Amino acid sequence: MNSNKYINAMRKVATIEHLVDGVMVVFALASIGNISEYMKGHGHNPVTAYGVGIALGLGLVAISIMLARTPTDDRRTFGSMLAATLAVGLLSGTVQALAYYEHTANIWTACLQGYGFPLIGECLLAVAMAMHTASERKRRARLADDGMEERINDAISEALANIDISGMQAHIEKQAAVILKHKMAEIVARRVGQSTANPLSRTGDDAHQITTNGEDSTPTFGPQNLPAANDVRRQLVEERRAAIVQLCESYGAMGAPDLVKRLRDDRGIIASTQTVRDDCNALVDDGQLVAVGRKWDAPRTISAALPTAPAPVLNGNGQH
Repeated sequence: MNSNKYINAMRKVATIEHLVDGVMVVFALASIGNISEYMKGHGHNPVTAYGVGIALGLGLVAISIMLARTPTDDRRTFGSMLAATLAVGLLSGTVQALAYYEHTANIWTACLQGYGFPLIGECLLAVAMAMHTASERKRRARLADDGMEERINDAISEALANIDISGMQAHIEKQAAVILKHKMAEIVARRVGQSTANPLSRTGDDAHQITTNGEDSTPTFGPQNLPAANDVRRQLVEERRAAIVQLCESYGAMGAPDLVKRLRDDRGIIASTQTVRDDCNALVDDGQLVAVGRKWDAPRTISAALPTAPAPVLNGNGQH
């Protein structure tokens, strides 16, 4: 148990961020030594020399660590931090380049060594760390999105598996009943000589028929047509119920779905399951059908041959 705790603690400490911070601290210590020695060699007292060296070294490493922690998508803040880091790095690099030039007498070698520690070792390392952090943040966000999408797909699959088919069937039958009602209205309109188009939307030349005396003779569908419409509807109901009785006589007991199919295929009559069920119940009440469980059948005439006694033989006197 203690070993696991130790391993977990080491994993929290031994991260790439802490490693980069340690490398930048090492470069900062080198910068502190170079700057302090250069200052002391030019006659400054040790306190001033080490003070300037520590200020430049620790200041650069602190601002570099802050740059590494700044989100790259916040361009304004990241740009400001990068400019400040480069300014401090150039100042530190200039002092160190002068210190190296006194020993090497080669300007290019002195500049490479002097500017290498603060600019490459700290500034560019901080920029690389910031870009790495941004990339890791995007990767974690992408993984989180993928996991969320997978969980959503699982939830949809579970919902589809647990869906109530009977409830959907009832909804579909309700919509079919609405469609049938509109269809019946069109049939009624045709039976009474009306157009199926909406009279309010008719704008063509044939929308109205004007007689010679200036009167509009276009037929209108209003309360005066209700008796005829009711007669047509009643006739349609009677035709459908008669067809149901005939189908039950031909095919035997059938449920509402079977009757709907037979009406559509054999007679060309479109009706919903609920409408057929209501018709069958009405036919049962009228005695034209009988209910057999959840099905309906035409009443069958059952006759049995009853044994009959032989006719008595009469004698001539009318007696047995």
